Amino acid sequence: DCDDISYDYNDQFSYDTDNENNDKDDTRPQDHHNMYMNMNKQQSKQTNIKIHSKSDLNKSSCCQRTKSVFSQIPAIALIVMFHLMIGIPFGVSYFPINWKESVMLSPTSGIDNMDDNGMMTNTTSTDDDGINGYFPIQGKNALGIRMFLFSTIISQIVFTFQSGFHNPIGLQMVENVPFCQTLAKITIQHCGYGLNALSTLFVMFGLSSILVGIVFYILGKLELGRIIYFFPSHVLVGLIAGIGIYLSKTGIEVTINDTFSIQNILSNPKYIHQLSFVVLFEIILRIFEKLNHVFGKDGKPKFSLLSPIYFCSITPVFYIALWVLNVQKETAEENGYFFPSLDNECTSHGCSSESSLSSLSSSSSSPSSSLISSSLSFLTSTFHQNGLFDIWTVIDFRNVSWGAIIESFPTLIALTIFSLIHVPINIPAFAISTNTEADMNQELIAHGYSNFISGCLGGLQNYMAYTQSVLYDRSGGYGKPSSIAVA
Repeated sequence: DCDDISYDYNDQFSYDTDNENNDKDDTRPQDHHNMYMNMNKQQSKQTNIKIHSKSDLNKSSCCQRTKSVFSQIPAIALIVMFHLMIGIPFGVSYFPINWKESVMLSPTSGIDNMDDNGMMTNTTSTDDDGINGYFPIQGKNALGIRMFLFSTIISQIVFTFQSGFHNPIGLQMVENVPFCQTLAKITIQHCGYGLNALSTLFVMFGLSSILVGIVFYILGKLELGRIIYFFPSHVLVGLIAGIGIYLSKTGIEVTINDTFSIQNILSNPKYIHQLSFVVLFEIILRIFEKLNHVFGKDGKPKFSLLSPIYFCSITPVFYIALWVLNVQKETAEENGYFFPSLDNECTSHGCSSESSLSSLSSSSSSPSSSLISSSLSFLTSTFHQNGLFDIWTVIDFRNVSWGAIIESFPTLIALTIFSLIHVPINIPAFAISTNTEADMNQELIAHGYSNFISGCLGGLQNYMAYTQSVLYDRSGGYGKPSSIAVA
């Protein structure tokens, strides 16, 4: 800047001197010297002003970056809460409902179907699916939630650095839950309900993710991103509709903690009571969405984030309702409104001494403190160090049933084909929503990396979720640092 200023003034001085010489002006040399000195002083003042302006700009830029970081905290917190809300119901859905949670009892409790270690053994009666046994390790639900979160974290990290978008949100491919249950049933038919069954099942999960990752990578590398559009549309619509029906059935089973049948639901008033609240929340949402479009303009809704905000508000509204109605935690738990303890710390002999949060909630007389303690206990047991690494420790290749894996290949192929449907739909839709020019082949390669890494580590399939990504974008989420914070 200083050189530019000096250059401008010297040019101006030279121009004035030439004009004076041409006009034969008799200005004295001393006047030229005084003019030059005045210009130098003015140059120094303007130089100092420019330096001072740069300092102000640096401070302003630093303040803007700080404000930008803090402004993204709500977006990060919203996505994290969204992941937890989705992870709990889907995490408990990966295994068949009748592959029941193990119960740890005392060997002297007089129970016949129990081994020497205090684990309940499997009964001889079966249901319509031919499955009725106990999970080989404790913490079945916690294991499923860890599987969901692990695959989600892997996808979020990979998409942050490999995707062409500035704010992609990765998620475990929850639409594949029916395939996970089918693989579990194949495994149980070959291996029963023991640890070898769980080991074989996790090898299947990892192998399926590796296959999905390889196919994604090949399609992206060969620039075949539009190949999915050659599938017949009615086949895709029917397939997606079938998966939706299956997920609805699974959701009902998770809610009532029992197999789904109309007769079973109608014969149990507790099930009707639980599902009535689900229907009530759904009706209210439909009314809100109708009003949202009525008050909108040009066919667009007035509040674009109505649905996700409504979903996130269900949990706090539920807790507030229990507090206002003065409903004790034990009463709500008896009626099936809370998931059971994930690590089974409470047995028929009472809660163990390690369950400090459970003890606190039992001894508390305040409903609000009891509810808070219950929530903390649920989350703490999910991330408790005991069993935290079961995703990998349950795998023992010496106990894997390769016959079951060979029989599962048709299911693995169907899972892979179905996994290809989501990306060609989600990527262009998110590109339109964010006014971003997306490279489909680059996104397919990113999905290839994400699924391959997850599969090699025994994780499930994942993808870039459209709804969460749009929610994150409209909430102000942007850039790699905040995306890593989401992971």
